[in-house]
Amino acid sequence: EASTISLRALHAALDDDLPLLRCLLNQHKHVIPALVKCIQSDTMAPLSRLHASGCLVVIRQSLPLLLASSDVDSGAATAVLDEIQTACVQAVLPLLNQTLTFDTNATSPLILKLCEAAKAAAEEAEDEKLERDAVRSIKEKREPARLIARRQKLVKQEKDRKKAEEKKLMNEAAAAKMENSMEDTDIVTMEDELLNNMDDENKMDTDEKDKREDKREAYENACNEWTSYCLPLKLGLEVTTNLCSSTSSNQFDEDDEMMMADAHEMEEEECHPLDKELRKIIANAALIDRVLGLIAMLRSTLPASEVPELVLEDISELFSKVAACLGNAFGNLPEWRESTTDMGKVWAELRGIVVALSSQKTVDAQEQALQEMANAAACNSMAAMLRSRPVVRSSLGDDDLSLILGLVNNSGANNGSAKSDTDIVEGTWKTDSQRDAVAMLGVLCSEPHSDAVNDHICSALLSVLERLSTTSGGDLAVINEAFDVLMDMYGLEDDDPNSHSGVFQSKNVLKHFEASIPLFEGKIKNMADEPKGKKSIVTEEDLDVWRETALNASRFVEYKKGNS
Repeated sequence: EASTISLRALHAALDDDLPLLRCLLNQHKHVIPALVKCIQSDTMAPLSRLHASGCLVVIRQSLPLLLASSDVDSGAATAVLDEIQTACVQAVLPLLNQTLTFDTNATSPLILKLCEAAKAAAEEAEDEKLERDAVRSIKEKREPARLIARRQKLVKQEKDRKKAEEKKLMNEAAAAKMENSMEDTDIVTMEDELLNNMDDENKMDTDEKDKREDKREAYENACNEWTSYCLPLKLGLEVTTNLCSSTSSNQFDEDDEMMMADAHEMEEEECHPLDKELRKIIANAALIDRVLGLIAMLRSTLPASEVPELVLEDISELFSKVAACLGNAFGNLPEWRESTTDMGKVWAELRGIVVALSSQKTVDAQEQALQEMANAAACNSMAAMLRSRPVVRSSLGDDDLSLILGLVNNSGANNGSAKSDTDIVEGTWKTDSQRDAVAMLGVLCSEPHSDAVNDHICSALLSVLERLSTTSGGDLAVINEAFDVLMDMYGLEDDDPNSHSGVFQSKNVLKHFEASIPLFEGKIKNMADEPKGKKSIVTEEDLDVWRETALNASRFVEYKKGNS
């Protein structure tokens, strides 16, 4: 455990800490072998080995930046880069290949055990609550033992009276006399019995407390076993994502036009030869194929109808990490699945997940949530694929466009009608899928296409804007994306053959903008004024992006009016 904590701290400290990286660079003869020894040790904990791998990958990916620094000896840095490259290939990649799996034969027993332990712990918690309420009620009444005994005697007398009313009437005088003489004796006797039973009750209370502690401990152990299975997979995905990241100092975000560049053009940018070599090794190591396969593995049916929220939260996080890793692979590993045929197979695999989920109907809330998670991961990966691999765009057909339009209109995903009170089921996966579907339409529209296709896409995007006038108001992230895509679609001069000015005019896009922008701004203001809870999914950065989009949309209207 100590080694895991130490390596985790080093792993976290290395991010964006060039002084620390320079220090490690100076000590590379000791640092690199120590990390490799840890990674290849079968006696080290899996998390320790993965954190050591993460440290190596961070150092490896940061070295090109250090090489560009004037205060670093380029010869020394190049030598270290070659040493770390060898370590990554011989130690890190095999460990990641071993880690990136989600075996339902292993996870199903863990989930079932967690379900049983959670149910038992919940039942005990409910029993304990009832007992606490009863004790509180007695304490509030503050009845002494004598009064309790008298009250119990009166109840007993009432029952006896009903059973032997006739006999009691015949012997009323004798019974009254006997009652007066025996009352004090009975009360004292019952009081003594209550006091004598206290020791037995205390022993029972101790036994009950032990049972409850055992069940709580069983639940905690089940949680720890499940977490111990998931944590290495999460960390392995993070390390793989970093390994697939760009080492270029010319970083750009996903909204940059460079994301639309051909993958082969990315290869031409200034790049160290060892970077290209590592990319090829990763592409040929089947590592990213394992990541791609995780979507179907994670989507496997849950082994119980109701699982603890912890399980769904972890699976949701794993889906997100898979999508992030695939996004990096599509953008930064042009050697992976490089041919048009191979890319077509990847697209078909992702599309198959979405189609399969679209055709399913479920009334189970957790199954529905699992479907939405897989759908969101697949859609996010498809959007990243279209941005970074232009060969895919030209190979799509009418069925693909219909699927994407269906996702935008929300008619092609998640037909279940389940409801749940848990936060996990009410996640944002469905709207994430819609946002990525809108983004896919934007990428497709960057390619030459007919007015008929443009008309279909425009109608779908305008329907998104119209959600602003509904009671729910629609999801602002999806609406924001629709504004951006529409502005990109119709931002060209009217005389440009790709401007589709006829569709723009016939669909009254400008009027839709004028009607939607004030509503959009109002929704943003309302969202900004709402108190942010612990689980709030809207950040200040989101609000700033939306405000900028609203401003750009207003400028777009002015620009179009000026050119009309």
